[in-house]
Amino acid sequence: MHAFIASSSNIRNITKAMNSVGVKYDDRVYGYLAASDILVTREEKELSCLVIDIGGLTTGLVHYVDGIIKHTDEIPDGSDYITRDIGHKLRATYSVSKGVKEMYGAAFVCSDFKNEEFEYNGADGRKARKCDRLELVNGIITPRIDRILYEIKEVMEKNNYGNEFLSGGIILTGGGSSLYGLAEAFEKAFNCSARNGIPNSDKVKGPDEILLNPSYTAGIGAIASNFLSSKGYVNKKSAGNGIVSKIARWFEEAF
Repeated sequence: MHAFIASSSNIRNITKAMNSVGVKYDDRVYGYLAASDILVTREEKELSCLVIDIGGLTTGLVHYVDGIIKHTDEIPDGSDYITRDIGHKLRATYSVSKGVKEMYGAAFVCSDFKNEEFEYNGADGRKARKCDRLELVNGIITPRIDRILYEIKEVMEKNNYGNEFLSGGIILTGGGSSLYGLAEAFEKAFNCSARNGIPNSDKVKGPDEILLNPSYTAGIGAIASNFLSSKGYVNKKSAGNGIVSKIARWFEEAF
C-alpha cells in the first residue's frame, strides 16, 4: 500500500483552476502515477522500468517491477535549481537564466556538442555580458545534473528493487527533461536505455504543442485517468482537442 500526503492549499488551488474551466472531479490522482500511466508501455512495465518526472523544485520517481508499482519517491531537486545556479554564476535574472539554459544548455559535453560564445543581459540590465557554452555546461549545469543523478542512485540503492530491475529502461518526463543530452546522461549513469516520454496516442489526443510538452504530462495523465474515459474523450479523435487545450489554460492560471 502507498499512502500519500498533500498540502490542502495546493489541492484547493488546483481544484479552483480546474473548476474555472468547467472540469469537475470526484477523486484525486497521484501526479507521478498519472504521468506514468500515459507514458509507459505494458512491455516496459513487465520488464521493470523507472519513470522520472523532473519538475522545477522536485523530481519524482515511479519504479515498476514485474508490471506493477513497487516503489515511489521524490527528491528535493529539480530543473529550477539549474536555472538558479546559472543565475548566481552569470549574475543574471531568473528569466534570463532560464532562457540561457533552454537555448545553450546541455546535460554534459557529448560527442556532437558544439561550443560557442553567446551574449546575455546581466542582472543590472545596463550592458550585455558574454559567456562560453563550454563553461556554462561544464562549470554550472553538469555538476547539478551529477547531483540529481547521485540522489536518484541513493534512492534506488535503498530500494529493495534497485538498479538491476531496469530492463525496461528509464522514461523521462517533466519540464526539466527537455534539457539537451539528458537521456544520454541517464543511460551512462544507470547503464540502461533511457528515453523522453511521449503520451500514448491511443489514450489521449490533442495539439502536439501541448501533448509533446513534458511540462503538461502529469496534468494530461490526471485528466485522462479521471475524466476522459467517462466523458468519451479517450480513443476519439474528434473530442481530444477541447479537453487537452483546457489543460494549458488551467496550468497557466494555477502556476
